[in-house]
Amino acid sequence: MGKHVDISGASPGTGAVDRGEDSPAVTLVETSVSGVYLASGDLSVLGTHIVPLTFDAGVARSKAADVAAMAVGGANVAAQVANGINMARGLVRLSPDTVAAMKAGATPLTKGDWNLGTLMQNGKFANSVRWAPASSQSAVSVAASAGPAAAIMAIQMQLAEISALVEENIALTRSLLQAVEDERWASAKSHFDAIAEEFGHANALGEVTPSIWGQAQAQGSETKLRELLELSLRAARRHHEELTALETSPARRTWLDANARSVTQEAQTLLMAHSAWLRYQALRAGYLLRTAADDPQDAALLERVIAGAQQRDAEVRAVAFPLLEDVYRLLRMLEEGTGSAWKKLFPGARDREAVREAAGRVATQLGALAGHHGAYQADPPPAPAEFTLLPHKPLTAVTSRLRWILREGEALVAVTKSGGWRELERYLVFTSSRILIVREGNFLSDGDVDQELPWTSVRAVAKVADSDRDDGFDVRIEHGAADKPEVRTFALRDSSLTHRGDELVERLANLVGGDTRALESSAE
Repeated sequence: MGKHVDISGASPGTGAVDRGEDSPAVTLVETSVSGVYLASGDLSVLGTHIVPLTFDAGVARSKAADVAAMAVGGANVAAQVANGINMARGLVRLSPDTVAAMKAGATPLTKGDWNLGTLMQNGKFANSVRWAPASSQSAVSVAASAGPAAAIMAIQMQLAEISALVEENIALTRSLLQAVEDERWASAKSHFDAIAEEFGHANALGEVTPSIWGQAQAQGSETKLRELLELSLRAARRHHEELTALETSPARRTWLDANARSVTQEAQTLLMAHSAWLRYQALRAGYLLRTAADDPQDAALLERVIAGAQQRDAEVRAVAFPLLEDVYRLLRMLEEGTGSAWKKLFPGARDREAVREAAGRVATQLGALAGHHGAYQADPPPAPAEFTLLPHKPLTAVTSRLRWILREGEALVAVTKSGGWRELERYLVFTSSRILIVREGNFLSDGDVDQELPWTSVRAVAKVADSDRDDGFDVRIEHGAADKPEVRTFALRDSSLTHRGDELVERLANLVGGDTRALESSAE
C-alpha cells in the first residue's frame, strides 16, 4: 500500500490508531477555516499549493519560499499540538471535491474516531487516507488546546492569497496601464513596502516583537491605511455598479472598451491598499498573540481583529473579483480575435503578446481571489450546443468566442447562420436566457455583439409560412412591448435545418412560453 495521510480534526496523538505500519507521510489537522488544513511531512503527496507558515522560528524554510505568501499564527498552533505534529510546515486548502473523494467509501478503523479512505491523484489510487470528521472528539480536543492561535489560521490563508496579487499588480501597471498616475496607488504601494519590511523582520525572528510593532505603527498608520482602503473600495464599487446596471452584452462591451483601463487601475489600487492593510492586521494579531494566552482582554481583542480582517477581506474580494473578471473576459476576447480592437487598450504594443501577458496576470489574480487555489477556471472549454447545426470548424470558431460572453449557468441551445444575397451574413446565438445577433466578421475578429434579446422580452419565435427551402427556412422573432412589438425576419441557412428545423423552433418557442404557429410574412 502507498503512503499514508492523516486527514483529521485532531492530531494522531489525540486519538490515533495503533497501526503497525509505516508512519504517515503527511499529517493534516483541520483548522477553523473550511477546507484548510495544517500540514506537515512530505507535502508533495498532496499535489497542491502549500502556504508556508509565518513567524515560525522552529521550522527551517527553503530559500525559495516567498515571504510575501506567508501570514501569522502557524508556529503557535504547531507548538500547542506538538505531541501530534512535530514538523508543521504550511497550510493547504483542499477543494470540496478532493475532500469528498478521500472520504468516499471510507470505513471505520479499530480504535478512536478515525476512518480509512483513499487519496486519488490523476484519477488513480495513490495513498491511503486516515481522517476524522470535524465533529469528532479528537477535533474538539485539538480546537480547545489550540486556543486563540487557531483563529489566526484564518487570516494566514487569506493573507497568503491576497499577497500573491502584489507581483501581478505591479506588472499590470507596467503593461496594461503603462504608467501609474493614481496617487492612491503610489501611496498604497509605499505603505505596503514599509509594512512588508517589518513583516520580513518578524518572519525572520519568528515573532512580532515590541520594536517591530512600534515601527510598523510609525511607518504605516492604521488611519491612513483605512483611508486608502475606503477610497479605493468606493471607487471600485462605483465602477461595479455602473457595469452591473448595463444588462446587455453590447452595452457592457461599449462601457468596457471605454473604461477597461480605469477599471483595472482602480482594482489594482484597491488590491494594493488591501494587501498593505491586511498585513498590518496580521502584524497586530501577531503582537496580540504574545499576551493573549494570559490576558483575556487581549485574547478577546485578538478575535475581534481577526474577525474584522476576515470581514473586510470578503468585502474587497466581492468587489474586485467581478470587475477583474469582466476585464479578463475582454482581454481574452481581444487576444483570440483577428481584429485590431486590442490596440485601443495597448496603443504602444507591437502585437497581441501584450494582451496575452496582461490576461495571464489578471487570471493569476482571479485565481488568488477565488475560493481556493486553482478554483478559478481561466481557460474554460467552449460550451456544447444542444442543437449542432453548423459544421465543426465554424461552430468551434463561434463557441470559442462565446465562452467569454456566456454567463455562469447559461446553456447554449443553438448557433444558426443567417444570410443571403440581400443581407449581411449573421449568426443567431440562442442560449437558455437570451438571443445574440452578431455579424460574422465583427464577432470573430473582435467579439462584437450587435443586438441582444433577453427571452423575457421575446414574444414569439416561429417559422415564416411557406419559407422552407432545401438549405433552411425563414424565422421571425417578435419582441418588445405588447402594444407595439418589433418583428425581425432572418433567413436561416444550413442543411441541418432541413431535418431538425421544426424541432429547433419548438425548443425556442418553449423558451418564451409561446407556440410554434406559422406567421404570415409581412409585405415588403
